[in-house]
Parts: sequence; C-alpha cells; structure tokens
Amino acid sequence: MKSPELLQRPALAKRVPLLPLSFILVLCAGVTTTVAAAADKLVTVQSPYPFAATIEKVESALASKGLKIFAKIDHAAAAREAGMSMPPTTVLIFGNPKGGTPLMLAQPTVALDLPLRALVREDAQGKVTLTWRQADALTAHGLSAEQVAPLAGVEKLLESSVK
Repeated sequence: MKSPELLQRPALAKRVPLLPLSFILVLCAGVTTTVAAAADKLVTVQSPYPFAATIEKVESALASKGLKIFAKIDHAAAAREAGMSMPPTTVLIFGNPKGGTPLMLAQPTVALDLPLRALVREDAQGKVTLTWRQADALTAHGLSAEQVAPLAGVEKLLESSVK
C-alpha cells in the first residue's frame, strides 16, 4: 500500500480548477471540425509523369509565374536518415511575399498556412499524385473570399502543371 503522502493531490492540482467535461468535449469537437474542414479542402490530381518529372514540372510552373520556392522537403530522404523507408514524397513550400504579406497583416494566424504548399507523392504502385489545399481554406482564419480569391490562380497553375 502506498504511503498517504503519495496519494495526495499534487500542489498544482489544488490551485487549478478542473474544467468541466462538457467544456473539454466542446473544445475537442471544434478541433475535430477544423481538421475535417481542412481535409475537405484538399485537391489531389494524378500526374501522368514520373515522380522527378512531376517535381520539375511543378517547380517550373511556379517559377514561370514569379512564385518563389522557399523550401523543398524530401520526406523520403528524412525517413531514410531515420532508418525507415517510404515512397518518394516531397512537399514544396512556395509563394510570393507581395501577395502573402498583406494577408498575414490582415489575419496573422494565416501565417500558419502561408507560404502555400504542394505535395508530390508516389504510391506503392508507382502512381504519382499532386495535392494542395484550396485557397478558400484560408477563410477559416477570418479572411474574406475576396482577399483569398487571387490565390485561386495558383490552384489552376498547379493543376495545369501536370496535364
């Protein structure tokens, strides 16, 4: 049997009121809804090109419109470094500070979703896909449809890059 001191509530627990379960459930429901809404805003198109060629086509299309690639994250390489394997999977992080900065000034939390990202992935059967989040998903940060409308052109650019 444990000594009485070990069965006592920690000092911090005595000072912090417990949140009602209903409040916690409401918070969790909001997080689930936000995640589900974000997932609903994903667009995936199949690329007719091999993985490396798809990356090149997307990079070229972005550069042709003056969009800067800020980072290229090779998840498969990171997995290899960790002693694991996964199919080729790369995320391109891109944008234009002249377009993104005004949006972040209007709603600072939009910086969580800017710069924009595109995922190029090859599955186990060799099928290559390109995935991105629809621009109107940024309205979840409180931006208006008019504010994010110019980003719709990026969606068309991504899709056309693999046709």
